[in-house]
Amino acid sequence: MMCLSKDLFVFDLLSNGMLIVAENKLRSRIAELQEYRRNGCITLEQGAKYDRDKATKVCPTQLLTLLTISIRHSETVLNSSHPH
Repeated sequence: MMCLSKDLFVFDLLSNGMLIVAENKLRSRIAELQEYRRNGCITLEQGAKYDRDKATKVCPTQLLTLLTISIRHSETVLNSSHPH
């Protein structure tokens, strides 16, 4: 009898865990669909295109980082070509 209770307890824990995972997936998907809608997408194809476009955009922080790296590299190249 004790074994059955333990098995039910474990099953209950696993079931609840799976429900939490499923709920989190649903919440993530809902948030994704809401983002699509806020950005004017009304079909899943438009949502997929939005995701592709978003992935290829460079955010201002990334742009600043890239520019800083580029400037530092240019300075290094210039300094190394003109010995003091």
